[in-house]
Amino acid sequence: MSFLITTCCLAIAALTSVFILKHMEAAKPPSTSDRDSNLLAQKQKLIESLREIEFDRKMEKLSVDDYEKLKLHTHRELSEVLKELDSHA
Repeated sequence: MSFLITTCCLAIAALTSVFILKHMEAAKPPSTSDRDSNLLAQKQKLIESLREIEFDRKMEKLSVDDYEKLKLHTHRELSEVLKELDSHA
C-alpha cells in the first residue's frame, strides 16, 4: 500500500514539475531575435505609411496641415524604431 502511495506522489510531483517548467517557458520575454523581427516589421509598416502619406498628398486627399502632422508623427515613430534597432545591433 505504501508503495502505491509513494508511486502516486512521485507521479504527481513529476507532472507538477513538467507543468511548472512549461508555464515558466511560456512566460519568458520574447528573445532578441523576436524583438528585432517585430521592430523590422514595424519599420516596414512605417515606411509604407510614409509612402501612402506622400501619395495621398499628391492626390490631394490630405490637406497641407494634415499631411505635415501625419508625416511628422510617422517620422517620429520611425525614428524611435530605428533607435531601438540600433541599440540591439
